[in-house]
Amino acid sequence: MVRLGLLVFALVIGASMATLAQDSSQVEVENQLEQAFEELDDESGEVGEQLTQFLEDLTSNPVNINAAGATELLQIPGMNVAIANAIVQYRRGQPFEAITDLMNVPGIGKETFNRLKPYITVGGFGDRLKGQYLQKSYWTKGGKLEVLTRYQQNLEEQEGYVRADSSGGYVGNSMKYYQRFRWQSTHLSLNLTQEKDAGESLTTPTDFDYTSWHIALQNNGKLKALVVGDYSLSVGQGLVLWTGGAFGKGREVIETVSKNERGVRPYSSAQETDFFRGIAATYGNQLELTAFYSDRPRTASEISPDTTRFPSSSGFHRTESEIERKNNMQQQTVGGRVSYNSKIGLLGATAYQVEFSNYVLSGTDLYDFAGTSNSVFGIDYRGLIGRTLVFGEIARSENGGVGGIIGAQ
Repeated sequence: MVRLGLLVFALVIGASMATLAQDSSQVEVENQLEQAFEELDDESGEVGEQLTQFLEDLTSNPVNINAAGATELLQIPGMNVAIANAIVQYRRGQPFEAITDLMNVPGIGKETFNRLKPYITVGGFGDRLKGQYLQKSYWTKGGKLEVLTRYQQNLEEQEGYVRADSSGGYVGNSMKYYQRFRWQSTHLSLNLTQEKDAGESLTTPTDFDYTSWHIALQNNGKLKALVVGDYSLSVGQGLVLWTGGAFGKGREVIETVSKNERGVRPYSSAQETDFFRGIAATYGNQLELTAFYSDRPRTASEISPDTTRFPSSSGFHRTESEIERKNNMQQQTVGGRVSYNSKIGLLGATAYQVEFSNYVLSGTDLYDFAGTSNSVFGIDYRGLIGRTLVFGEIARSENGGVGGIIGAQ
């Protein structure tokens, strides 16, 4: 089978992006992505897209090393606990006046600085705290519009397109189409993502099978994040909550042993099931509090009118039977997290409750769960003992699941 994947165009509006394309920082980002894709076993391409999107977001909204706590600093690829704590300690004596001052921090040489440079910025503490929230210029600072569209199609005709609809054939054509409209500034993000998978129908511009959106406030002092719409959550070592791919803490940008949490992030990927929809916020500095609520439809195989399997992760609605069970149940999730950056390391605790509108029947897949509700609680730690990084997380769910990870490097 021959596959034709065409990236039709990626239109970036804004002089700042034109400059970035020629900057050495962009080259470093591209090198990290190239290495990530070489190491990533992801035939679907969805996880790779999420990792790419994460780096795009981080380069568009770099971390302020004069204001970010250790948890926020650890979102940066190439960062580890030792470097994050050293940055926090250094700026207590004097703020960073330029990003090159980062090389004055013990443990940061030229090579490490070049890996961090695309994702960091300097700024004062006071520019967000002077009553600027009501000024238009505050929200439009650094603003740019990005428009992306992508087309992909199999050249070889497949059986699903020949078969009649009543016999399980696909109702739409073989075109896979994706588009994203995103406006971002230093403090605000607006996004609309739409996708039609191959075999799905698209009769009008508003009839996309999948639509994702968000309105997000970011980098607003102690209000680290506030997202209304679609968002992802990645905390601890991933036993309790982790959506999307994982960057490591060092040169290997993906799938290293210890994970560095990203917390609440606005979601703009075309992966159709790996997100929450509702509202989430993170507030604080040394002590951070996160709360989230999600209520979104899910698709699951029906056993009876009020009983289903665990929700599907495919996102395909190509045949009449797939369309019939589309969004046939609701999943409601509410929870929170507290994390504290102490002298001995980063301590965190996370808990959430999930409710399904239908009874979920235990299946033969990875989800050994049955019922309409479940709750999960976990605690996690990352810190240094001498020159050794120690990390771990332990979690338990209401239905009896227990998991743990502990490691050192």
